[in-house]
Amino acid sequence: MQEGIDIKGIPTFHDNVSGAKRSKNIVYTFRIDGLNVCHCGDLGHRLSPKQIREIGKVDILFLPAGGRATLDAGGAAEVMKQLGPAVVIPMHYRTKVMGILGFIFGKVEPFITVSKKDVKSYKELDINLSNIKNLPGIAVLQYD
Repeated sequence: MQEGIDIKGIPTFHDNVSGAKRSKNIVYTFRIDGLNVCHCGDLGHRLSPKQIREIGKVDILFLPAGGRATLDAGGAAEVMKQLGPAVVIPMHYRTKVMGILGFIFGKVEPFITVSKKDVKSYKELDINLSNIKNLPGIAVLQYD
């Protein structure tokens, strides 16, 4: 087994008009302890076949799902289907901690509904090769 962490950046866009509104974005992939992790950053569009190939196999997907400045619930569900991860950790959605600024994002519940995956909420999440198949399709991280 190879030691270390492999990191790769794949050019994407922060919107669905090739960056004309919100510029560019980079989707990062990490290979850590035998798991392929993909962090979509501020992704704002469905992925092209070329981007899907460059991203490759995904075990854990960090995916924006709050809309407005990134993917909305439906778009996030489409990208999830494109990449087929074992576990999705939604991000960039409204939480209580955001206060009034949170209203620029949608809630996570619409994404959960359209994804049609099992979901569980976690305060902390430990994912490894031996337990990833026992986790739900969506892992929502709790905020204090």
